Amino acid sequence: MPPRTLPIRVAPVPGEALESWLGAIARRLETPWGHLLAALEPTPADPPGLVRENLTACLHTREAAAIAHATGIWQAAVEASTLGHYDGHLITVDRSTGRVRSTWKSVRSRFCPQCLRVSNGRWQLSWRLPWIFTCQVHSCLLVDVCPECAMFQRVMPWWLRAHEIPDLCRCSRNIELDGEKRRCLGDLAYAAMPYLARQHPIMLAQCRLSGLLSRSVIDCGIYQAMPTSTLDFLRDVRLLSARMLSMAKLDYIAESLEMRGDSHIREHSAAYGSNLDRWSTPGAFAASAPALVTGLGIMLALDVIGRESVEDAASRLRPLIERAKATGRELTPTLLRCGGPTATMDAVHIRAFEPSFGVLDRMRYGTASCLPRYPRTLTPDSLRSIPTLFWREWSFRLTVGRGTLSVIRPVLSIMLVCHGHQTTVPSAARRLSLSMTDRRFAYMVAELRPHRLWPNILATMMRLADYLRENPSPIDYQRRRLLDYRDLLPAQQWNAIYDNAYHGPGWRNRVGDIARSWLFERISMLPRSAAPFKTTTQYRDAVRAEMIAMFTPALIDALNSAGLQYLSHNNVIGEPLTWAPPFSLINDLELPRPDLNSISVTQVHQLAQDPLMTTAAIARNLAVSADVVRYLLEQFPLVRPTTRRRIRNDPAETRLTKADLLRMYNREGMTLTAIAAEVGVGREAVGDLARKYGIPIRHYYRIGPDILDWLYEEHVVKQRTLTAIAQDVGVSLSALSRAARKYGILVCRDPRKRRQSSQRA
Repeated sequence: MPPRTLPIRVAPVPGEALESWLGAIARRLETPWGHLLAALEPTPADPPGLVRENLTACLHTREAAAIAHATGIWQAAVEASTLGHYDGHLITVDRSTGRVRSTWKSVRSRFCPQCLRVSNGRWQLSWRLPWIFTCQVHSCLLVDVCPECAMFQRVMPWWLRAHEIPDLCRCSRNIELDGEKRRCLGDLAYAAMPYLARQHPIMLAQCRLSGLLSRSVIDCGIYQAMPTSTLDFLRDVRLLSARMLSMAKLDYIAESLEMRGDSHIREHSAAYGSNLDRWSTPGAFAASAPALVTGLGIMLALDVIGRESVEDAASRLRPLIERAKATGRELTPTLLRCGGPTATMDAVHIRAFEPSFGVLDRMRYGTASCLPRYPRTLTPDSLRSIPTLFWREWSFRLTVGRGTLSVIRPVLSIMLVCHGHQTTVPSAARRLSLSMTDRRFAYMVAELRPHRLWPNILATMMRLADYLRENPSPIDYQRRRLLDYRDLLPAQQWNAIYDNAYHGPGWRNRVGDIARSWLFERISMLPRSAAPFKTTTQYRDAVRAEMIAMFTPALIDALNSAGLQYLSHNNVIGEPLTWAPPFSLINDLELPRPDLNSISVTQVHQLAQDPLMTTAAIARNLAVSADVVRYLLEQFPLVRPTTRRRIRNDPAETRLTKADLLRMYNREGMTLTAIAAEVGVGREAVGDLARKYGIPIRHYYRIGPDILDWLYEEHVVKQRTLTAIAQDVGVSLSALSRAARKYGILVCRDPRKRRQSSQRA
């Protein structure tokens, strides 16, 4: 049966806390607190009765109905007097246990003495919220402690005592007097309180915060791009307030908030000291910070959060960080991370530290994105989509200067691994089966950083990392790095593929070695130096690439089939032989090199069909790198040409007879270098052929006095390098340098010094 109604009706004050209202009823009835709760208890009492902790946190439905029946007010009004009124909006209440869960953990209640005097001891529910620090009715700061014992009013889990008649204007804390504990009973209604003007910055900050918390979603300030809930917003405010207070002193806060000379700042500076370190952690700030300190911290936080963009907010936070560092404090971005802030607040913290980041930290924190984020742990799943050697077609677009693919590809892969992950360069390299030190990586990246499109290169890495996180590669590169490649393209399989009519029987083994290493690099995405097999003939990179560029469509198709057969034999099912991310990810970015689609494959084929055109010559004709031409010929191979194109490593004797070599070397006086360039072979090959023919080799080239004036004009006056002059003359650089020094011509790599020499002459 429901409880009987109370003989006296006392209406709750608007915004009053449940325990305050029921305490006022108990005092009016002159009834101990515990007796009143027993009278209001529903029958049967299941769950347990009202004599329990955290009464104002929430009520069960039957409890609220019993109180409403006994007091004669609406049940909704009863429920609105508990913290459950804010459940899901400002706090979270666990209704099974009656406990309040909030990032602003606090067991105290501030109070306004003037409100207590006027209302005869009625306590507002909002005073229990730690982010409420002013009374808007009386325009003052709330009071934190009793004027007698200087202790705060503890309201959780217990406030009023069961055996006493509540006196809500008196302090409920125990003090020790003459060795005995007794109630303090200090008069809270007459505690001193600092009054503020209506337009005081602290009053305005409270109004601004309350206005924001009245919304269901925070979508202004830094949260415009990514709106957040009020719960998450309060978490950000608490964290940022505490951290900014930990880095600032009161004088700086007053200056920053344009409150210099404020009387309240001066008065409390003596009490708190210039440092606010005791409230520098988010927990201590929420639980024990005085109202003034809470207000100052929230003002600082709102000043940052209210900015129009993450960059503006970071620029507001950065001077405070730099000021703290100047005092010797060690601050890192991770110091501000605790407390579970939103992604937007993380981005503000990271942007504030960005000027102090090196290249590696910029990649770890993803500063190229609109919302940088803290790095994650590098997991095997992160590595499965990243090859050891960066995708060739992507590497072409990111190559700067005269960098080669063999250098840039592993560097780009390490950059991709480091992007968004907490790892080091040696660790990332080791996970990719590479060997790379921090110093070597920094040296290679130093070639990229000066380029004007360096920010776009970082943006490319960021977009790739995000894409691979959401769309993993169809190829598990981590598994391919671990395969045993000793059985790749065995001799029997290669013999069935090789076409004698194209290369000739004498080239079977040499082309087989190159095809096997090419297929290894294509499948594993590892450098061919990591192959478990050794080639019988060593070729320079350019020569090897020239031979690969001459592979026919039939040969490439056969090698691809052999690669798929090898993968199937090793239980790699359902994966393509090769793959690369789509270029649509970076269509709007300007990169150092043009898109490969802008190069005419038809024109490449036309030039490549000329047997006298080398790959380097084709590249010069198209104003692209030789690596690009070779890649295009691999992707779009020519049908078998009628005449095989020259390869620089072909035997020199097939191109240079003894009579021709005697004529060019002895009669015409050409150098070995000039002859090699004329014939299209290496200088060493010409020297070896001269010894084979029995032709004496000049140990140095004599430069006569007749060309000294010309040499002086070219090197000193026209500022040409000796290297370029040596190529024109057809002599070695060392021979030209010796001659210049012999005849008193200043040899200097610095053009300014050569210019000074020319002016003196």
